[in-house]
Amino acid sequence: MKRFLFVLLLGLFLSPFLLRGDNVLAQNLNAPQKEAIYTDQNTTPSQFHQMEAAMKQQRLNEIRKLGIAFPLKETKSQSDFDARYYRLDLSLNEATQIISGSVYLYGTALINGFNVVELNFFDNAQMYVDSCKSNNALVSFNWSSNLIRIYLNGTYNIGQSFGVTVYYHGHPLEGGLQSFDWSSHGSPSVPVISTLSEPYFAQAWWPCKDLPRDKADSVDINITVRSDLYVASNGLLREIVNNGSTKTYKWHERYPITTYLVMLAATNYSIFSNWYHTLSGDSIPVNYYVYPEYLSQAQSTYPVTPSMIRYFAETFGEYPWIQEKYGMAHFTWGGAMEHQTCTSILYNWYSDWVIAHELAHQWWGDYITCHNWHHIWLNEGFASYCEALWAEHNGGSSSYHSYMNSMQFWSGGSIFIQDTTDAWGIFGSIVYDKGAQVLHMLRHIVGDSTSFQILRNYYSDPRYANGVAETEDFQGICEATSGMDLNYFFQEWIYGTYYPKYRYSFMTEPASGGSATDVYIHIDQTQTSNPTFFTMPIDLRVTSSTKDTIAVGFNDPRHKDFKVRVPGTNVSVNLDPNVWILRTVNSTTYGMNIVTTDLLAASQFSAYAETLLAKGGTPTYKWKLDSGNLPDGLQLDSLTGVISGVPAVQDSFDFTIKVTDSTNPVKTDTQQLYIIVGEGPFLRGDANHDGLVDVGDVIYLISNLYAHGPDPIPYDSGDLNCDGTINVSDIIYLLNYLFKSGPAPC
Repeated sequence: MKRFLFVLLLGLFLSPFLLRGDNVLAQNLNAPQKEAIYTDQNTTPSQFHQMEAAMKQQRLNEIRKLGIAFPLKETKSQSDFDARYYRLDLSLNEATQIISGSVYLYGTALINGFNVVELNFFDNAQMYVDSCKSNNALVSFNWSSNLIRIYLNGTYNIGQSFGVTVYYHGHPLEGGLQSFDWSSHGSPSVPVISTLSEPYFAQAWWPCKDLPRDKADSVDINITVRSDLYVASNGLLREIVNNGSTKTYKWHERYPITTYLVMLAATNYSIFSNWYHTLSGDSIPVNYYVYPEYLSQAQSTYPVTPSMIRYFAETFGEYPWIQEKYGMAHFTWGGAMEHQTCTSILYNWYSDWVIAHELAHQWWGDYITCHNWHHIWLNEGFASYCEALWAEHNGGSSSYHSYMNSMQFWSGGSIFIQDTTDAWGIFGSIVYDKGAQVLHMLRHIVGDSTSFQILRNYYSDPRYANGVAETEDFQGICEATSGMDLNYFFQEWIYGTYYPKYRYSFMTEPASGGSATDVYIHIDQTQTSNPTFFTMPIDLRVTSSTKDTIAVGFNDPRHKDFKVRVPGTNVSVNLDPNVWILRTVNSTTYGMNIVTTDLLAASQFSAYAETLLAKGGTPTYKWKLDSGNLPDGLQLDSLTGVISGVPAVQDSFDFTIKVTDSTNPVKTDTQQLYIIVGEGPFLRGDANHDGLVDVGDVIYLISNLYAHGPDPIPYDSGDLNCDGTINVSDIIYLLNYLFKSGPAPC
């Protein structure tokens, strides 16, 4: 989304401001802007994300000082109706900084007996609600706690439609990221009037149900300004009405739109256009509304936009507003904002990646919108990732990886915004940079073609098209498309904090029977944050005298060992060489490690043997069960490290093995392991489980029934007549079978 400025001051000023508790940053952000220090060049995207986040955070905190509580909760009345359509009829007086007019809402009742509409509208001291109408009749209302409560002139049942109109005037609250701004540009000075309503500030200038999840099906935006100004807005311009000293611009947005994306921007724009040629061969206009004094710069840089639209359309699916336009309108806020069909952008921003970020939001943020601000990464992380995709489109894989490396995020916090009352949380750079890293890592886990298919499937899914989504919705698309269980990935990266800190070591041995080398790689995760370990596939690049080998190890515990066999000698190892994981990596000297990390599953009543292996110590090794339990019937040989026997009980058994070598002082290592014992066949009548049905089983059953002896193994092996119980009749049955040629056990 929006990008922020003061770039040349970034290195000198940002860190001290964020570390200090005073208002120096706020004072600088509100200071008169000087062109000389503004540029979107000579800095990394991540630095811009950080600056933009700081701007948003400061602005939101300022508005909170006015006593406005966040987040805005959906009231009972608001949950009882669906906002279907809005019409804004507003006159803007730049001399008095007063807006006046009305907002009409058309809605549908979702309950029976619906008769009260509540709309969000900041009740600041400079704004006045004049009257309200329901179906053209004046009705009573009250306005408090930033809600207009309108009493309809009738009662409506499920599916019935109603209309209300709010008439108001005054000076809109100026806050948030911008809300409603009266400014100027040029010499001589010309007014600039513009809006930026994200996240909670549509209601600062027009009454509405200001919740991201309730998109109106369409909106009309009719704005009257003095005649020398031009109004840019959402959708298509249907009509310009010349009123003499004023003009009314009538814009219509025909597609569903959420309230924070409704916008206007008005000044003496110079306008030029390109055309985007759609995938089906049609054309739509790409309009640029720019300050006259910046026309030449815009004409030399903005025309890259149609080729970007084409690339994103080919990658994700057709541009969503195919029957309208895409536009870019200059305004004065220090960044850019992805208003639906018409991005607002600072007048001297021209970098491709800024244009790409805001354009990508038309797919990710506008067409599919985060259900609430907890999931804002679905907007910002996606758009930031698209910057890297555009870099890859133009410069190949190396450009992509370089771009992603510039967006690494090393701070704490979760991508899921726990507290949306915290302005520093909603718009932290974590949702931009780490959000983009999530998509980057996901791409490598599922594979290139699958990752792009995920994005296409997400975009085309009718459940989210022109609607809203949460993280779990996107996760569902990822899992359905890839066929993988990715819950571990989303839980640790979206809801967890920080990143893995890998420390690895390796040792080599000549492989038996040839010129190859066995490489034993030990990986520890050393972070103490939550999660304490990240489950991730890791690329292991093993370079030998003969070739480079890439092996993929699935690192699921905190400590993990891998064995890789490579041709040749003189081996070196590199973890995640292409930086597909947000991580740190350090190497150390190989110690002693149990390199057995997985044990074969066992089958009940079948012989089992597995040998544990340790490397890096001095034999002879001594093995012991350190904690937990082996499956019943299995034993660990302390000298050989062999686990063997005949497992008797079907279950999963977790345990920890400890090994000690023969050095002084000794080296030790532990390894957490498990064995799953599956259900196995048994011989009915073989109560003592010796593999035979004989008189020994008769004695075993008699002991069990009359001398408190152990149960048969398994229990059903003693139920010879299959009546579901073990009693004297089974002993008689077995005696008849053994000595009287009676029937075999059932």
